[in-house]
Amino acid sequence: MTFEEALAVTTAVLAPRSLSGLQADVFQGAWNKQSYLKIALELHHREGYIKDVGAELWQLLTQALGIKVTKLNLQDALAQYVQQRQMRDLHTFSQKRRVDWGEAPDVSQFCGRQAQLATLEQWVIQDCCRLVAIVGMGGIGKTRLATRLAQQIAEQFEVVVWRSLRQAPPLLNLLTELMQVIAPDQSLSLQLDVAMRQLLEQLRRHRCLLIFDNVEAVLSSSELVGTYQAGYEGYGWLFQHLGQGRHQSSVLLTSRETPTNVAIQEGPKAPVRLLQLERLLIEEGKAILAAKGLSVQTEPLQVQELIERYHGNPLALEIIVMPLKDLFDSNISAFLAQETLLFKDIRDLLTQQFNRLSLLEQQVMYWLAINREAVSAAQLQADLMPSVSQVELRDALGSLDRRSLIEKLKPTSAKPAALMKLNGVGYTQQPVVMEYVTERLIEQVCQEVVQAEIIHLRSHALLKAQAKDYVRDVQVRLIVQPILTKLLELQGGSENLQTLLLQLLRIQQLQAPLQPGYFAGNAINLLRQLGADLSHLDFSNLTIWQADLRMMTLQGTNFCKADLSGSIFTQAISEILCVAFRPDAKHIATSHGSGEICVWQVEDGQLTAAFRGIASPVNSLVFTPDGETLIVSGQDGIVKLLHISSGTVRGKLHEHTGAVWSVAISADGRLLASGGEDLTIKIWEMQTGKCLKTLEGLQGWLASLAFTPAPQTPDGSYHLASADRTIRLWNIQTGQTLHIFEGHTHGVLAVAFSPDGQQIASSSVDHTIRLWDVQTGHEIAAWEGHSNASAWTLAFSPNGQILASGGEDQTVKLWDIETQQCHRTLLGHTGVVQSIAYSLDGLTLVSAALNQSIRLWDAQTGHCLKTWQGYSKGVFCAVFHPNGRMLASSHGDNMLRLWDVKTGDCLSCLSGHTDRIASVAFSPDGWLLASGSFDQTIRLWDTQTGNFLRALRIPSWVSAIAFSADGTLLASSGVDRAVRLWDVQTGQCLRVIESEANWIPAVAFSPTEHCLASGNEDGTVKLWNTNTSDCLLTLEGHTRQAQAIAFDPADQRLASGSDDHTVKLWDLQTGQCLQTLQGHTHPVVSISFHPQGNLIASGGLDQTLKLWDLEQGINIATLQGHTSPIRSIMFDPEGQMLVSSSDDGTIRLWDSGTGDCLRVLTVARPYEGMNISGVAGLTDAQKETLRVLGAIEN
Repeated sequence: MTFEEALAVTTAVLAPRSLSGLQADVFQGAWNKQSYLKIALELHHREGYIKDVGAELWQLLTQALGIKVTKLNLQDALAQYVQQRQMRDLHTFSQKRRVDWGEAPDVSQFCGRQAQLATLEQWVIQDCCRLVAIVGMGGIGKTRLATRLAQQIAEQFEVVVWRSLRQAPPLLNLLTELMQVIAPDQSLSLQLDVAMRQLLEQLRRHRCLLIFDNVEAVLSSSELVGTYQAGYEGYGWLFQHLGQGRHQSSVLLTSRETPTNVAIQEGPKAPVRLLQLERLLIEEGKAILAAKGLSVQTEPLQVQELIERYHGNPLALEIIVMPLKDLFDSNISAFLAQETLLFKDIRDLLTQQFNRLSLLEQQVMYWLAINREAVSAAQLQADLMPSVSQVELRDALGSLDRRSLIEKLKPTSAKPAALMKLNGVGYTQQPVVMEYVTERLIEQVCQEVVQAEIIHLRSHALLKAQAKDYVRDVQVRLIVQPILTKLLELQGGSENLQTLLLQLLRIQQLQAPLQPGYFAGNAINLLRQLGADLSHLDFSNLTIWQADLRMMTLQGTNFCKADLSGSIFTQAISEILCVAFRPDAKHIATSHGSGEICVWQVEDGQLTAAFRGIASPVNSLVFTPDGETLIVSGQDGIVKLLHISSGTVRGKLHEHTGAVWSVAISADGRLLASGGEDLTIKIWEMQTGKCLKTLEGLQGWLASLAFTPAPQTPDGSYHLASADRTIRLWNIQTGQTLHIFEGHTHGVLAVAFSPDGQQIASSSVDHTIRLWDVQTGHEIAAWEGHSNASAWTLAFSPNGQILASGGEDQTVKLWDIETQQCHRTLLGHTGVVQSIAYSLDGLTLVSAALNQSIRLWDAQTGHCLKTWQGYSKGVFCAVFHPNGRMLASSHGDNMLRLWDVKTGDCLSCLSGHTDRIASVAFSPDGWLLASGSFDQTIRLWDTQTGNFLRALRIPSWVSAIAFSADGTLLASSGVDRAVRLWDVQTGQCLRVIESEANWIPAVAFSPTEHCLASGNEDGTVKLWNTNTSDCLLTLEGHTRQAQAIAFDPADQRLASGSDDHTVKLWDLQTGQCLQTLQGHTHPVVSISFHPQGNLIASGGLDQTLKLWDLEQGINIATLQGHTSPIRSIMFDPEGQMLVSSSDDGTIRLWDSGTGDCLRVLTVARPYEGMNISGVAGLTDAQKETLRVLGAIEN
């Protein structure tokens, strides 16, 4: 152990206490075996004093390590502690072995191959081989052999992971899945080389058995044997290091070819071995034939010849049994006499058998290859075009099953949620069969396009827009892209291919308008993958099934009278504040910053209902137990009861005097709790809407509420947990606090009860998640897993075994309650995860991020099943350039735009942020533009060229930024209780000013002094010395958070706008409140001083902009025109104009003297002018969404 490692261990065990500088120096001297005298001389202290410091330090370490520590045994004691900790970690890890069989087949009927099993077990267990490859022709039994071996030896490993590569997953995806099982609490690097090193480190630390099936899928079919496909070369590096690197794990590969770097490393005594799997023995072949119902006793010699004819290939033997029985009445001699196929490869046999299939059977085979995973008969029936009866389909499936061309899977508790939801039998294909059918489909489709004879393109969807996300990704990679590669070669380039596809669509329009089928959807999906511009094209009178039209620009495109069944579009989703599952698990509801409530169908992702016009952002929502009513709360302080079926508001609860941040309902649906900014919790009777009780005593605005799952007292009353700056357990009957759970060091963001009501989980701004015992109030566990970020939302699985958390680091983490370890990390969001919820059956999990995205996950496998990606038209910020001739604005599509004020033209678009851009500021000289985002970065841009210059990284989202008057400093604030000061020239963080407030929505520099102001969630405004970080003054008066602040040009006064609907004017010398300006009916989110200092403008969520005369203290004008909340306002440098931005998607320029609107700046929406007149296949809610995004109906 090095000194640096020892110091790191010491720092960790003493946390939160840290070593003083002198203690660290004494520690280093003792570690280097120096005497106290020598240490004292080097540090210029008396020897006696250094001994006292040392004695105190050894005592601290003794208490922290649980081992007697002295100066003499320091190194041994730390080494002993580290060893004991590793053993404890191993014991904890072994308490619950991690086993993930993925898509491993059922091998309960496995027979034969005993010699090979013995050899493989010898290599893996006795010889400790690091990598073993099983190689052989398709259908020879590699997969089942590897699975059988893995099952036999699994108990000797800490971790077992089985993964099929048949869908050719990108290497980083595979590494992510492996690390989710092996070390789920470790964040995987997105850099491939680093991620591979992380995996190898875990394979050294833990004894793992990894099985990679169908490795040939990542090998090139057109290059030398064993070389890798373009883009998959990383697999070669991985296999090489798995074989060469020192680790205690074993890796099994199955492949039809030997990867080159495996062939180079393998040897009879090497840690890399190769088993060439040959034909079955005669007796083993007989066992397979007998299992399929063929008599092997009556014609023993002919049976032997049959097995030899088919090279002892297990799959081939299974496939030929049905034609032998059906066509030759099980007469093997007659079959051998008539069979003309010279069997060379399994593909030869598959071709012969496929050609024997009926048209319906062939269609089913193609659909199974397209679906890529097990599907139900009902799903197949829905896919088929033309449609067939259940009886016809059942007969076809039975025939294919008897031919051994398909596999039947039955759902079990060990299978993924996708299979559990089949409600019966699922149908799929063996990898070798699926690969053959896929290649056959690709050839057929390419031929049809070139010859303009559309058959399979009409009867089959190459890509299913409604498929699960991970399935659709595979369809693109293994079906659509290979088709395009062939067609591009045949047609001589993208432009020619696009022209051909559009011509075929035009022929369809003219000759067979609205003919049922998948052709038009397929053509549009191919054009989409080619990057074609489909705006202003005519797709009217076409049947466009299963088209993926998300994130496409379709401005002016004509879909008049088209059938758009099964097609998907970009959603009009603004920032998502909350998500909830309906109890039926078939619908989810989302609430949005725009005030909209949406209800989505889980199965197909379609919008089924939307409640618009609520006006204020909706912070929280919950379904009643019967699923008929949705309870929502928001910034307007009103709790609303929405009836789902009728789309009406059933009731409104008016008692709160401020925004309501959280609502919760009791399990029996009788009681409702709500809490918010007025620092009260109100208990309501659902039946009457009567407020039964008001609970007081909160220390800050309430972030979260949760009822116990069942009554906790003999009289049937419930307990309630609340989170503000503490966690409190309330007795609702008495209104008394039963427990205050102490442990978090900062504000609490979320609470959740376990389903049995015995535990409470909480998350905090201190970046921890804590688990508490409800009865004792004691802390059970504490986790820090969100990469130095806070978890904003929590949810227990219905069985109570898993706690899910979503955080600022854009991940969802699943925590195993029993082992207290991170079980899995769900990756994919590119914004802060604001809300999560489990379905009542526990099979799926939904998560919502602030960047307009919703993801549905398989709770067992972690696969992303569906993604809703929204488009927000909102303009969050608009600011004038110092010369007044240019504007900068930030938009819901995460883009910055620069505008010419005079002409209204958009000069440029700046991209780079991946989440909402909350704040924008020009440097005083106008050369730089800064943008602060929820993606936890500040970006600096050159305003002349639009070039990106530098990114400053923050440990939380960025709420506000501001330049100092001389332009040398940039201030930023967010939700991590700090204001940061940055050197604009170097990008270095110069100072972190700690605050008591969790969230700091606003910052502003004084125009003349070294002073900075911050607006805080507790309603205070603080003035800070930027040189010393000292708090100079605290301005108190607002009753809710201070969202906006501005210094007057003379630096004598400061104005603040608040969620309490007021603007306050403060004297900077005395700290006295000079004026309180009242008139807004909703929170004030932006303010700006006129350059002369005599006027102030304010903008709020009430959609109005107000001008105030400061001498008289009156509102002299209210400017109206925005139809959604205003997000920012600013005077131009001359004071002649005002600019305002809004969630309605507009930037408005106003004459500050007359109040007239001079110009409205807008960005064209993605579907601007798209004609959807007379379309079929869309619900009313979907049409309304398209209209919001610009679509029109003539």
